[in-house]
Amino acid sequence: MSLSALAQSLWHPSELAALVQFALADRRARKAQRAEDATLRAAVADGTTTDPTVAARSTRARCYYYLDKTSRSFAAVIRALHPELRDAVCIFYLALRALDTIEDDMTIALDRKVEVMRAFHESMATPGWTFTENAPDDKDRDLLVNYHVVVDQYLRLQPAYRDVIADITRRMAEGMADYCIRAYQQDQAIAEAAAKAAPSDDAAATGAIPPTDSSVDLALDANKAAEDRAVLLSGNRVHTTADYDLYCHYVAGLVGHGLTRLFVASGLESTVLIADDLRLANSMGLFLQKINITRDFFEDYNENRAFWPKEIWGHYAPTLGGLLDPKDNYAAGRNALNHMCSNALGHVPDVLAYLSLLNEPSVFKFCAIPQVMAIATLAEVFNNARVFQGNVKIRKGLAVTLINEATDIDAVRKIMVRFTRQIRAATAAQQAALGKGARRNGMTLAEEMGVREANAVLDHMTRMCKTVLELCGEDARTEERAIARRVRGPAIVPVVAVPVIAWYLYKRYAASS
Repeated sequence: MSLSALAQSLWHPSELAALVQFALADRRARKAQRAEDATLRAAVADGTTTDPTVAARSTRARCYYYLDKTSRSFAAVIRALHPELRDAVCIFYLALRALDTIEDDMTIALDRKVEVMRAFHESMATPGWTFTENAPDDKDRDLLVNYHVVVDQYLRLQPAYRDVIADITRRMAEGMADYCIRAYQQDQAIAEAAAKAAPSDDAAATGAIPPTDSSVDLALDANKAAEDRAVLLSGNRVHTTADYDLYCHYVAGLVGHGLTRLFVASGLESTVLIADDLRLANSMGLFLQKINITRDFFEDYNENRAFWPKEIWGHYAPTLGGLLDPKDNYAAGRNALNHMCSNALGHVPDVLAYLSLLNEPSVFKFCAIPQVMAIATLAEVFNNARVFQGNVKIRKGLAVTLINEATDIDAVRKIMVRFTRQIRAATAAQQAALGKGARRNGMTLAEEMGVREANAVLDHMTRMCKTVLELCGEDARTEERAIARRVRGPAIVPVVAVPVIAWYLYKRYAASS
């Protein structure tokens, strides 16, 4: 935990104690895991042990080491799962993380990447298999270099669990491979079109993209990176909302499918979860993925990735880069952002329905925590111009508080009500602002159409908020009273007391490390 995390929660005193307690518990768990890992590895290395379980325990400890290393947040909730499920979910997560690491590495040639991804479900069942072709500076390279420890634990799982993990990784890899090929073909076609449109005798001077060959690498010169990014992103790899849903299904909806099937295979949850072709499970994944895609626009754009569908952003700007126009506090960008938020919010009724079907407490918390984080993030990014300037995240203290609060369906409904009200109030404020802006002179036809679309989206957002509130037990009158009231700030704490409390908690935390 950093001082910045404490500083962000200074005016939210209830978050401070939760933040420090969580950090202490997390540090103790990680320290114990590292100690177990070191002991078991030493025992295996010196060959003096006669315990036949030491090797298995050693690779298991290594898997949890990589789980901690790749995602501290997921590691905490996975460790809290019922023992029957814990190892299966850990291995499932590591398998998907490894697959995602291969897909994201742009230094791997496309043909090789597709080959490895499509064979991944078989490779992960091959004793000793590893992958060493990621970039040297890839943060998750070490997981793949030592993937044999994951293979060892995967092969020790019950057949029912292995079947689920293999099936989901196969289907996900196929979807990722298809997407990578389609994205490359689109980029190549756009690059070739740009090259043909530019005069051949002064291509270097104009920064035109040179013709490409059959290589999977476009080999674009570094001095033309900015121009190339604008050209490539103008094509956009996700055109329609159907494309968007399909992509999110492959990278997140299938995760929901796999986890649900693991829950049912364990006997801890009912087969009712897999009814209706796992539609609810798919929505669980789509809601999380859509929030991440919406929040990460700036980072993705600057890394030449585009996941916002043109069917949405095309209402507000001629190119994706047009969303970064700071005019009127990123007006075009915020309209597109709100449209993306509206699209994501539509999955919340399914999320509530899925969570209401869960029985086992640790499974419930495992599923509920990411969802309450997502609704809080949606409330944070809605109509927020900072999305087009950098990464926007909820406070660490708020995240820890939500982890502690999301214990059952009633608690989750209260959290959903809290942030849905916040979204509803922001929607009403933005509708009023658009109404004032629409009355000014000099708007182009495209701008007028964009404003009309933005208003229609906000109307839909209002209806969706009302639906969510009703599903959580809030009637319309209660909602309207809540919206009409001025949003209260955090509890007033004497100016001197807040930093004193924060310093005390930080010193206590530091002393225990």
